[in-house]
Amino acid sequence: MSRQRARLIALIGLLVLNAAVLALAGGPGASAQAPDAPQRLVLRVGDSVEVPDARIGCVVTTRDSRVAIECRRAGSVARTYGTVIDDRRVAVARFVSSRRAQEILTARHGGDWRVCKTPKTAARAADRGCR
Repeated sequence: MSRQRARLIALIGLLVLNAAVLALAGGPGASAQAPDAPQRLVLRVGDSVEVPDARIGCVVTTRDSRVAIECRRAGSVARTYGTVIDDRRVAVARFVSSRRAQEILTARHGGDWRVCKTPKTAARAADRGCR
């Protein structure tokens, strides 16, 4: 995978995450403020958000004892992408089926990022941050 394609995938993942976070300001359950008035909401593990017009959803979870937010497309996920972000890292994964995903990009905030290669090389990449 070329570096340019990897950057594109990373950008798509971050845009999905940003769309979900922006939806928190005006999504269902928001107070009766004007639609343009931004809000800051505090989410806890188990909370979720949905962007119905974009068919995107996010949930706050724990991964490796760290609080993270996972975002993906709503509905059938096979052959789609999702993101996981916590206070240390971000990962973009491709769902190869409705139950299995392959991490395709991983990065540390303030540090390096890595593109995970094909499933053949995924095992070698596992020690370097890709699963």
